[in-house]
Amino acid sequence: MAFASELSNADVINDADSSTEIPKAVVSKLKENVVITYDTLEEVTDSYYYTEFSGGLWWSGTLYLISTKKTSAGYMASYSGTLFANT
Repeated sequence: MAFASELSNADVINDADSSTEIPKAVVSKLKENVVITYDTLEEVTDSYYYTEFSGGLWWSGTLYLISTKKTSAGYMASYSGTLFANT
């Protein structure tokens, strides 16, 4: 075993490079449409961050406003976009 004072920077870098493995991640995509009801039109946002657990994976991503509709319950905002999960 060598002490840090006995190693050159090259030794430290080479040792770290040879023993460090970075796992590869596979990212999956899923198209999603979500409808959110708001009390007022002012509450409706241009985007909506959405997370769900499905198929044993956590999916998340930013969905973007595609339409709004006034209803008796308030304002229905429809969002659409792509969710991502690491598999």
